[in-house]
Amino acid sequence: MLPREAPADPRSRAFSAALWGAVGTLAFLVVFQAYALLAGPLLPFAQGAIVAFGVGTLAAVGAYAVEVRVAGWATRRARRRAEDGDG
Repeated sequence: MLPREAPADPRSRAFSAALWGAVGTLAFLVVFQAYALLAGPLLPFAQGAIVAFGVGTLAAVGAYAVEVRVAGWATRRARRRAEDGDG
């Protein structure tokens, strides 16, 4: 038996989106640093930090916008698989 969908709490959605924003920021900084080590600096550090902040902000906004849709899609897919016996 699959659990029913719980209503999305705005506070928990905002926290989740902030965490995804942090992941996006750190992922960009890792790629930025790897490129700097392999090919030389592409941007000065301050500009790289500004771009990383922008990437993190976009990741957070995107995560907040699509979280409910992705959760609903995953729940519907799991229910269909359970009904079909593909479990």
